[in-house]
Amino acid sequence: MRSKILFIVFLLLIYSVFPINIVTTINPYYLLLKDLAEDKATISVIIEPGENPHTYSPSIGDAKKLRSADLVIANGFSLELYLKDTLKDINNENSNIIYISNFAEDLIRDEHVEKAEHINPHIWLSLDFMIEQIIPGLTHKLIEADPNNKEFYVNQSEKLVSDLKSIKKEASDMLKHYSGTNVLLSHPSFKYFFEDFNIKEYAIFEGHGDEPTIKELKSYIEKANNGEFIAIFGEKQQNLEPVQVIVNSTDLDMGILDPLGIESQSIVGLFRYNLEQIKEALNE
Repeated sequence: MRSKILFIVFLLLIYSVFPINIVTTINPYYLLLKDLAEDKATISVIIEPGENPHTYSPSIGDAKKLRSADLVIANGFSLELYLKDTLKDINNENSNIIYISNFAEDLIRDEHVEKAEHINPHIWLSLDFMIEQIIPGLTHKLIEADPNNKEFYVNQSEKLVSDLKSIKKEASDMLKHYSGTNVLLSHPSFKYFFEDFNIKEYAIFEGHGDEPTIKELKSYIEKANNGEFIAIFGEKQQNLEPVQVIVNSTDLDMGILDPLGIESQSIVGLFRYNLEQIKEALNE
């Protein structure tokens, strides 16, 4: 018993001196953890923001990095499809993987959807999910892993939620005038973002690496010219040519959204950039 107590004390001392090692699968969670943990953790990312999480295949170095982490933050819902087996093996060994999908699963799983791979995985782009589920859930996990810094994590969480609520209010004040309308997206990454404001998205690319047919492009152009869409949005990680074809054949204004935060320095900056692109496309 005495040796067990001494071991626990030793672990607490280690964590008080050395920051916890956190590895995230994608950049948005890297940005989020940087804001939440700052210098209390060493944070790195596996899939760089210029890479496609849906098709990224891990290297031997990636597997080593994941295995050496105190905590691994993954999205789930089959976003990191080719990391799935690696993550499963690591979780069986260490049980240190946190799937963000577990925080939001009950909120978005349709009663007719039985498999996770059929769920749109881009949950981090919903301001509501981020504020109400993801940040509180991650804060709780950080405190479990590093209880000595509980007060710090709680304060950082509250500040971050406050900043994102300000962005949510700004977005709501602008987008309330478009409630009940439709937007056309190159890829359905921002489905949850627009749903927060009662705006329906239609995606040109439903899969990964697919291309719309000429018939589909003509259909989108016809619908756009009939006033069915208020704007069109491409993505930095997607082919913009089909989007440009539609823009050139309609009066739609285009924005370029960034779901992974290629140039963002924080999670707040990621939402700020995308909100500015939406404003520009809507001429607000």
